[in-house]
Amino acid sequence: KARAKAAGAPAAGPSSYGAGASVAVSSAPDVSAAAAGASAAVGAVAVADTALQQAMADTALQQAMAMGEYEALAASLAAHHASASEPVLAKAREVRDTLRERRKKQSQAQKRAHAGAMEALAALQSAQRDGDAPALVAAVSRAEEHAAALPAIPEELAVARAMLDSLALAPEPAQAAEGSASSAAVAGRVAVLDLEALRAATGGFASERKIGSGGFGKVFCADAISSLPPPLRRRQLAVKRAKVGLEPADLAREITLLQSCEHPHLLPLYGYCLNAVSPCLVFPLMVGGSLQMRLSLNARDVVRLKRMGHFDAAPKALSWRQKLRAVLQAVDALVYLHTPDARKPLTLHRDFKPANILLDSSLTAFLGDTGFAKAARRHGETRLLDASTGRVVVSPGYAEEDVVNGHYSELTDGFAVGRTLLVVLTGRDAISIEDECELAFEGGNTPFVDIPAERLAEAAAGWPAEVAGAVKALYIGLCVKKKRFRLTLPDVLDTLRALLQTTPPSQADRPVAVAGATSAATSVQAAPPSGPGPLTRQVRGMRRDDPEQSLQRNVSDAFASFMRRLDDVYQSSATDPPADFRERLDHWRFGWGLPEAVHARMHRLRIWRNASEHRDQQRWAREGPRDAAEAAMFIKELDVSVAALEAPSAFAD
Repeated sequence: KARAKAAGAPAAGPSSYGAGASVAVSSAPDVSAAAAGASAAVGAVAVADTALQQAMADTALQQAMAMGEYEALAASLAAHHASASEPVLAKAREVRDTLRERRKKQSQAQKRAHAGAMEALAALQSAQRDGDAPALVAAVSRAEEHAAALPAIPEELAVARAMLDSLALAPEPAQAAEGSASSAAVAGRVAVLDLEALRAATGGFASERKIGSGGFGKVFCADAISSLPPPLRRRQLAVKRAKVGLEPADLAREITLLQSCEHPHLLPLYGYCLNAVSPCLVFPLMVGGSLQMRLSLNARDVVRLKRMGHFDAAPKALSWRQKLRAVLQAVDALVYLHTPDARKPLTLHRDFKPANILLDSSLTAFLGDTGFAKAARRHGETRLLDASTGRVVVSPGYAEEDVVNGHYSELTDGFAVGRTLLVVLTGRDAISIEDECELAFEGGNTPFVDIPAERLAEAAAGWPAEVAGAVKALYIGLCVKKKRFRLTLPDVLDTLRALLQTTPPSQADRPVAVAGATSAATSVQAAPPSGPGPLTRQVRGMRRDDPEQSLQRNVSDAFASFMRRLDDVYQSSATDPPADFRERLDHWRFGWGLPEAVHARMHRLRIWRNASEHRDQQRWAREGPRDAAEAAMFIKELDVSVAALEAPSAFAD
């Protein structure tokens, strides 16, 4: 104060000091209030956010509960259990437990239904194998209750019903005792025959009466059977005896199909025997043999043709006109099968080939072996059959990739017709046929489609150049890779008719004796090339398969063909050969004298085939043939060796 006073400044009294202090102290409560307000606002936002999350979680749970699906509600609970309100959470858990219990009961019911369906299916298949009509009726009734539970049941039911229709033709025991004539077929229906009558007619299924074999079993020529209807009693007969293990469904299918069909070129059924041990079918004997026999006329075929009694020596080779007429008549029957009517559905043959085209004494052709034929069902725009519920029927050389994969259609039947036409034209085996044709023409440097047709044609048959060109064009049109470009069988049938009608017989019918026939290996003619016809130009260039895939497919087909031929050579062995290819080859080598060279070559071909079938490109590159020429030469040499085993001395039975 003294210094202030000395300086002339007013002294600061207690009152003025106090005022300054009062201002400073009064500002502290204002700051605290502001902070408290801000904290309250943040808390309010947090509370609002929590409430929003809870509302959203409750809504999600309520929606999941409304859906009534266990998986959706369980997932919603896992996602929202931390946010949902306790009442909604408790309700959701209660509903979840209810849905879980319901699902458990449904699962148990489904398991019981599936088990029942499987049992019904097994009973149905067992009844089909046994051929017991009462058991089959009961099995059908039981299976009908489970038809919706198992996809395989409806098709098995169709086969079983067809079998019941066949069994219904069988005579009652009391009627059968009255005499064999009572078992004859009634008014347009085939006869039900006794196994003992068939044994007697075939000499006990004697080997010297065997005239063929196939996917169904063995075929024997038979004497007259008195229990057939009078018009048929004196006719020559063929008895087709089913192989061991054949499904009764195949037999029932063929019986049912033939009973519902009527066509002049479809082999008729005279009678059948449903004996569970040895079921048989009886047909007229086709003494002219199969078209395959007449094309090849090897020693085995000549022996079998003689057994049927129509030939004393090897018959003459067929002319081009006779061959083409036989194919036309068989295709006519195939088109009939493909055409649904009031008596039958659209039916696929599934095994069209020269071996199933049978000739009578006047060379009229009949399409046979309908045991693999099957009614088709719609699938998109083509009619397919899935082998997952049927049988995969593969004849090497005549089956395209769809068939190998288990699918059949009118187009796959058409492919087989195309291959048949090329076999008839060239006189070559269907396996690797295009490669063989290429190798025989200028050393394999010309693609198949560019080889003049008259140079492909078998010389001995006398094919006119124009007809050969048309047949080649039909083959390409039926087998072109892109299916939308393929010819239809009715169009093919019209073309074949036109070829036979417009070509004068004097130009065509020049058959030669088998002794002078040119072999398939040397049948390429030196005729001058002619320009391609309209149909040839239309389809040329359509079929351009990948060379590597074509080679692999041909190798697989060749192996299958050789195994089938060796099966025939060694079929008289007392024991069944192993199913495994390696073991079967060893069985033949060490048990039945398969020559070492053939054994070694077959094992090598087996390795190629395995690499092809399993699409093992590394193994194919490492162990397969270097090129198509090496494969063709290997297969040709093996064919010569196997043919030597098929000579009469090796199979005279």
